[in-house]
Order: sequence, then structure tokens, then C-alpha cells
Amino acid sequence: VSFDLSKLDIRFTHQEHGFSIANSMTGFQIKSSKSQSNENGKEDPCLDVVMGLQEIHLIRESEVSVLEMSKIEVFSKVYIPMQESLPLTAEVEFKLGGI
Repeated sequence: VSFDLSKLDIRFTHQEHGFSIANSMTGFQIKSSKSQSNENGKEDPCLDVVMGLQEIHLIRESEVSVLEMSKIEVFSKVYIPMQESLPLTAEVEFKLGGI
């Protein structure tokens, strides 16, 4: 499964007080695949999910952002046991670029 969104802009405008705030992100991607893990000698299904984001601007007014980040990646593995009584387990790794 793959999902790509090149750009998303969200703007809030307060008409009574006459100000607006914008949030934007570019290069948003989610990719997911299913595989078999071979931990503990068993073959349980494993869901690999990768999320990437090229740039994000939060609470932006004019050209100034309260928070601006570039190159964010999240890698995760979710192990799904064949036995319903066993819990799901997950590994998550974050990589942050410029903040």
C-alpha cells in the first residue's frame, strides 16, 4: 500500500480579529507492506510502515513559523501473533532532519 500527498495547506482565519494562521506540509508519503517475521522460530505476520515528510510549518504567520522541520521519517514494524491471546508488539524509529 502506498499513499503520496505532495502538499497540504490548512489555514485558520479569525474574521472578527482580522488575523490568520497557516499550517503546511509537503512531500507526505506512507508506504506499508506485509511480511513474515521469523522471531523466536515462529513465522508471525509483520506489518512494515514507513512515513516520510519533507517539510512542515506549524502556526505560520507571514513568513515566520513557530515550528519548522524538514525531513521527518518514521519507520515501524508491527508484529501480529498468530495466537489471539498474545499481544501485538511494535518497534518504532524516528529520524528528524532540520528543526
